[in-house]
Amino acid sequence: MAEARSQRLNDEQRQVAEHFQHRALVIAGPGSGKTSTITARVGELLLKGVPPTAILCLTFTNKAAGEMRERISRRYTVGRKIKISTFHALAGELLRRHGSLIGYTPRMTILDSDDQENLMAQVARQLFANNADVDFTKPKLRALLLQLNNWRENLEPWSNLEKLVYEEEMTAEELAVMKGYLDRMRDANTTDFSGLLSETVRLLRTAPEGTPLEEHLASRLHRMWRFIQVDEYQDTNVAQNEIVELLAGPADNVMAVGDQDQSIYEWRGANPEGIAKFINRGRGKHGCATYHLSTNYRSTPEIIALADKLIRHSPNRMAIEFVAATPSIAKPPRLDIHPTPEDEGNAVAEKIKACINLLHVPPSEIAVFFRLNDMSRPIEVALARREIPFKVVGGLSFYDRGEIRDCIAMLRVLSNPRDGAAFARIVNKPKRGIGEKSVGLIENYAAMKGIDLVTACGHAHEIFSDADMVDAVRQLHFVYAMDHKSKSPADLLAEALRRNNYTTHLESHEKETEEKIEERKRNVEEMVNSVALWCRDNPGESGADYLGYITLLTSLDDRRNDDAVRLMSFHASKGLEFDVVFMVGVENGLLPHKKAVMERPDAGLAEERRLCYVGFTRARKQLFVSYCQERQGAFVRGKGVKFIPARPSQFLLESGLMSEVEYLRKAPPAVVS
Repeated sequence: MAEARSQRLNDEQRQVAEHFQHRALVIAGPGSGKTSTITARVGELLLKGVPPTAILCLTFTNKAAGEMRERISRRYTVGRKIKISTFHALAGELLRRHGSLIGYTPRMTILDSDDQENLMAQVARQLFANNADVDFTKPKLRALLLQLNNWRENLEPWSNLEKLVYEEEMTAEELAVMKGYLDRMRDANTTDFSGLLSETVRLLRTAPEGTPLEEHLASRLHRMWRFIQVDEYQDTNVAQNEIVELLAGPADNVMAVGDQDQSIYEWRGANPEGIAKFINRGRGKHGCATYHLSTNYRSTPEIIALADKLIRHSPNRMAIEFVAATPSIAKPPRLDIHPTPEDEGNAVAEKIKACINLLHVPPSEIAVFFRLNDMSRPIEVALARREIPFKVVGGLSFYDRGEIRDCIAMLRVLSNPRDGAAFARIVNKPKRGIGEKSVGLIENYAAMKGIDLVTACGHAHEIFSDADMVDAVRQLHFVYAMDHKSKSPADLLAEALRRNNYTTHLESHEKETEEKIEERKRNVEEMVNSVALWCRDNPGESGADYLGYITLLTSLDDRRNDDAVRLMSFHASKGLEFDVVFMVGVENGLLPHKKAVMERPDAGLAEERRLCYVGFTRARKQLFVSYCQERQGAFVRGKGVKFIPARPSQFLLESGLMSEVEYLRKAPPAVVS
């Protein structure tokens, strides 16, 4: 039995909960009680006599599905009989149970990203093993996979790929590898994550000749799942849109819940036009009822007004009038301008300290958002200095990242060439083929001669007989046996990275995406810059002094403490909320990010605006936004710290945080036009 109807729903929410038959779209603004509303609607369906097994709820992540399952099961005794699933999990289940219609068996397996790359590499090798003119590098294969995934998730015809060959945007060999990859998967009874979606569409469209309409798989599923709810519909891609339509059937009892203003995943395939198409497709059936959940129970009226003013600049959006349910607390969103990221980090940390000590805000109710992960370092340093606990959400703390630990190990070897642990870490960064036994021989030779490890590498010919090993070990000596005279720790690190060809080493990571490699490069650049800043503020200090400073900082980061300030990217903040939010680095080129705007001028700018909007609407009580007047440029050995001018984001003007006069004075003409 379902529990009694909730009396705590507002009028908008109650209309959604009581919607019964045919298609409905729910535009749910941030903090509008969406989850409670769609949970209440499940109860209304049960009260109307709908069997729990006739309800299908779809969402995107396992976490979201688990939370929805737990909430519904807690409220309704028959809740565990309701089908609650992610799109990919449902697709896998349908293909295993019914995939024989299109050539799969119940033992079908799913390839992960590593499997995908390995299979495509295998296909390329076997197709062109005898053709020396054709070379498929790992980056090229990853690019082909991305293109193939997009092609399938957009449900495009094969002719679209053939057209690319005709227009010389793709080679015939690349197309052959794509086709071979798809054929090999089908032959092996496997698919990948993009294939789960596109093959499920093919399965649901398949109608075996001579089979009565009512016996088609889609028709049987229509009779089984008579009511469908889809959460976060703005994040669906074309294939997911089509799966929903194919499952909806003639009765069309499907409710989509979403918010175009929070669509921030177009760069990975989300279809921002999906909501408009959902409405149009409903018109061809029984129509589409549209509901708005516009009452915000999360944020103050001032924060809502700021976010609303910003998002009204987005093109082709469905307008929604926001209403604040919480009272004003006379603390409007604030814009702060800082000289540099270091100043910004210190100012943010001081405000956080005041929030904790004077306003008694729990650290876990405070968050700092940034556009790029490498921007976390100044915040981490400033918090650690003040002994404020923090956690990096969705990633590692700056000084825990692998490439940063490599940099620290290089500095340790440069400062103390007897440091065996640091030496072992960097001996094969990049790969030199020096195994553990060889490292042991170097260590034994150093101990026997009473010399350090780097000096021992200079005697490689006395340790090894193999010429290749001698060259590899001598290379280590070349990298780390440099003259320290008149060189700062930043100069030494930059020179070691150059001699090591460390950037090439990062690019050689076969299992990482281009975006991840670029992020690692930015982290290394940020590390060198941070050492240069420390050298500027501590003239004459040694690398050992810097390492002591870093050790103290990292020892103050207590990751075991759950009551800690959260640091995260804007993307990682979606779905979360905090009493106090800091948004740092809201600058032209960062937010909006220059790459997003350059690659997709209109769509990219609109998505970056929605990302800023998501950041604004995570704050319940206080919102602090800041930007820097200068940011560090690339470090140049021997020339110290170099700063380049930074400019405020246009979103500060659009939201009203900055006046037009002030913005025009601070932003370059190219930004304004």
